[in-house]
Amino acid sequence: MGFAWILYRWKINVKRLPSLGEKLTVRTWSSGMERIYAYRSFRIFDEQDNIICEALSTWLVINIEKRSVCSVPPDIFDKYVNLDECIFKNVYTANPLSLAKDELLTVPYTVRKHHLDYNLHMNNAKYVELFLDSVNLEIEKSFDLEVTYKKECLLGNEISCTYFNTDNTNTVVAVIKLSDADNNRNANTLFKLEV
Repeated sequence: MGFAWILYRWKINVKRLPSLGEKLTVRTWSSGMERIYAYRSFRIFDEQDNIICEALSTWLVINIEKRSVCSVPPDIFDKYVNLDECIFKNVYTANPLSLAKDELLTVPYTVRKHHLDYNLHMNNAKYVELFLDSVNLEIEKSFDLEVTYKKECLLGNEISCTYFNTDNTNTVVAVIKLSDADNNRNANTLFKLEV
């Protein structure tokens, strides 16, 4: 149809990390659409039917030919059954950078071939791996993570991940951006982690 979904942002609440080999059930559903946003909610359950993780992802539709964001076309909207329940709807941090105080660390990184997805962009999970590899917080128990994707990174791009402290000792804000970007507001990806 000439359109594609792109992941814009997500928020996840991990109540506990699963054990190796543990059997889990993942439930996911379309949880609403607004003019340019589509929401998908997730819950992960253990074998005792306890929720161990909840998440909300927010998606945009792009016109492939124009490479621009557009309203969700009616033909696409009609293909989804939307349930009323939406986890975390409208509770994203509006601007995580507003929480940032002192810069703690900047980690340089080069986008390699094995980081790429089907569209030859850096895979969304790789941004999170880069972020978590260097963050200096204990996250073996429960945590909340918010991620906003702004621009794609391509093969060979030199990028950096910069971490900032906040007024809350259990919260870190980080940005991943092209190394030559002039300021953090031009970041490719914004993170907010609470443990």
